[in-house]
Amino acid sequence: MLVAASAGLLAIWPIPETMTLRYVLLMIGLGASIFIAYHEKIAAIKTSLKALTPLILFFLWILVHYTFFSTLKDAQLGELTGFWLRSFISLLIGASLGIVFNSSETTPSPTNNTFRSLFILGLFGTFSIYLARYAYEVYVTGQLIHTDFHMTPFKGKPQIIVFSTILLTLLYAKLSEAIDKKEKSYWTSIPLIGIILILFIFYTANTKNGFLIFAAIFLVFIAKILSKKISDKKILVSFLVALMPLIIIGYRHVDSNPAWRMLLPDIKAGFEIEKNTFWRNWIDGVTPMNELGVPTNQSTYLRTAWVVAATKLIQENPLGYGLMSYSFTYLAQDKWPDFDTKSGQHMVATHSGWVDLTLALGIPAIALLLFSLWRSFSIALNSSGFWNRYIVWTVPTITLTYMVVEVSYDIFYELLLFLAGFFAILTSKRP
Repeated sequence: MLVAASAGLLAIWPIPETMTLRYVLLMIGLGASIFIAYHEKIAAIKTSLKALTPLILFFLWILVHYTFFSTLKDAQLGELTGFWLRSFISLLIGASLGIVFNSSETTPSPTNNTFRSLFILGLFGTFSIYLARYAYEVYVTGQLIHTDFHMTPFKGKPQIIVFSTILLTLLYAKLSEAIDKKEKSYWTSIPLIGIILILFIFYTANTKNGFLIFAAIFLVFIAKILSKKISDKKILVSFLVALMPLIIIGYRHVDSNPAWRMLLPDIKAGFEIEKNTFWRNWIDGVTPMNELGVPTNQSTYLRTAWVVAATKLIQENPLGYGLMSYSFTYLAQDKWPDFDTKSGQHMVATHSGWVDLTLALGIPAIALLLFSLWRSFSIALNSSGFWNRYIVWTVPTITLTYMVVEVSYDIFYELLLFLAGFFAILTSKRP
């Protein structure tokens, strides 16, 4: 029940209008987690609590913040009893799943293999739903290539990026395992096909952030491959075959997005927040020019400027404003009265998950969360087993993803706390 609920959550989290089903799965997962905890020995419970200490302190800090530092208490209470409560339940489910998988790493069995397969099936949820819906679109229209396809059925790009990324790291973990253990060639071919299809998803969804994340992981993998002397000709052929579609898809995306050509000048313009104030009132203002005399790409410029402005606000408000929903807007309006003069219609976040979390709950919150994730990474880096390999690939990737993607609302923190709890227990030295 625990593994099935976890797989179900991973599959439906990014799909809108699924709140009732999410609550059902969360309650099933919570009940199973309580059952598992009840049957744990005292020594194992102590080990689990020690591993989860930073995450427990994270939630205690949220309560402390609400009690002593809250600005809009009603709104913050709504978040506290809403997605932060769901995030806490997600943490418990992830931790319990870590208990199950921690034991399955040391005692392989057909049942444990079934658990692992079911969980991986959940990770394929977004991937499968997107491609099935895309295939239906091709069937109906007779047109093979569709771009900006992200609105169906996920209603936005961030969901596609984040949930495809945690599958992408799984594929790289399996691919690297297959190479290291010299497994049969289909264990390199299958992950490579999945990797190509995820890049195709990012291309048809037209997401620059997705391509940035994909490129970062791909370059790390290539560096890893170059550091090894691979003599297996089948593996080398698989890579050469896979490189062609990767290069073609990458080239078509960059060629169709002029923003890539002006990326650095546009970012530089975004840093000059005092020189040009378009970022404060982008509805009525005039798009600024970059240093080459070309109008900046609004998306690149605004995201950069908002993050730069947010760093100033964090310095002045190190304990946070209190709300995950639009703390940036409230703090910016207080500091810059001309910020977003159509307030209420155009409330904004910075489009960087870590920055928005820091604006909301302060430096203590982000420090505790990142400490937990990277402690798991450090332990996994010096450990064996497939899930440790998955942690090593996922923690740096999810850190980058939450930096450059707009993930400032409920499902993304439910997922993040689920993964953090899962990783913390997987890397604990359980008796």
